[in-house]
Amino acid sequence: MTKPVASLLALLVSAACVPEAVEPMRDGGPVQTSTTTDAGPDAHDAGPSDDGGLPDAGERDAGFAPRDAGVYDGGPVMDRDSDGIPDDEDPMPDSPNNLLFSDQFDTIDQRWIFSSVTMSIRPDRGQLVVSALEPFEREGWIGPEPTWGDYLIRTLIRVDRVGNDNTARSGHAGLIARVSQVTPSRYVTCGVDLKRRELVLAEHEGTVATTLESVPGTFQPGQWLRINLRATGMNYVCTVGGVELTARSSTFFAGSIGFRTYDSTFAADWVEVYEIF
Repeated sequence: MTKPVASLLALLVSAACVPEAVEPMRDGGPVQTSTTTDAGPDAHDAGPSDDGGLPDAGERDAGFAPRDAGVYDGGPVMDRDSDGIPDDEDPMPDSPNNLLFSDQFDTIDQRWIFSSVTMSIRPDRGQLVVSALEPFEREGWIGPEPTWGDYLIRTLIRVDRVGNDNTARSGHAGLIARVSQVTPSRYVTCGVDLKRRELVLAEHEGTVATTLESVPGTFQPGQWLRINLRATGMNYVCTVGGVELTARSSTFFAGSIGFRTYDSTFAADWVEVYEIF
């Protein structure tokens, strides 16, 4: 055999022995491994979810925003003061905000107090959930925090189902802030009314709920929504899925944080509270 032919055969054998590159997999679909841009919304795993077919929040998007697993970033998140709040949400982007509280719901923090057994933390999912439809108020909070005055709450929630109760409160789900007590309720809420397709900023004083501001919203059951609530003095800024509501109230000036639903099931993927000073 001539030397050129032998060299060609050796080259072909060598190429055939190189293993084909296999992309990492997660839940039956490929994982985006790029560290320069997001591939798109990561609220939906590529494979089956663990909650009856509704999308999971997915893995933490650690390359860009560790705590916004279900929201498309569109690129790297800027955080100039490295306090964990993206600059486009940070009321003080050049001055670090103190982290008052954080929970990823991977374990059960004993500070949480729930008004019903249907609201609970599911470490197996890494979520705080309301698992059953009931025409009642369901609240979860971390107990009294009378020294917490001005702060920002960030969370990611998904409202799954709404019941058939015909009261005005049916279908609500969201954050509660400046909580001094629950049942009867004394706090401010920021969230969604899935039955009426509204975003709502409201005040609860005993059995009376007063809407401070509301706007139409375009969202669907099973959709992950970023919710932020900022409380400073008499001023409140409620942001749901990028839509902002503002209002003023002189009823509450300090208190704890938590979640509230009425005749709806929901899941929260994480929650953070930052001091504003």
